[in-house]
Amino acid sequence: MLRKAAISALLLSLVAHPAARAGVDEDPRAIEARKACASGEVERGIKQLADYLATTDDVTAVYNMARCYEQNGMRDRALLQFREYLRKARDLSTADRADVEAHIQQLEAEQRIAPALPEPA
Repeated sequence: MLRKAAISALLLSLVAHPAARAGVDEDPRAIEARKACASGEVERGIKQLADYLATTDDVTAVYNMARCYEQNGMRDRALLQFREYLRKARDLSTADRADVEAHIQQLEAEQRIAPALPEPA
């Protein structure tokens, strides 16, 4: 029971950014991406999110790519995606922008403490 709750919490943590439209949570590609990222299948999750982004132009996918990388210890890639999200997301509230900037600051702090390890091939 505890394991099921932990998995549910992990899946929910990759849900779209608060500023996102509801549609991203209903799209099967987004659901599959969350499952893939939560299970460590980063490239599969990113591919699903990229497909979603290409067909919808919904910038929320960029945020979710950043979260996928972040949750799987890929700080450099996460930073790139969070910065891209800030660049592309035009209508962020002050709170949403602060949330993304907090992710960036945390990742940068982690990089200073422990430089990134080479990513698996």
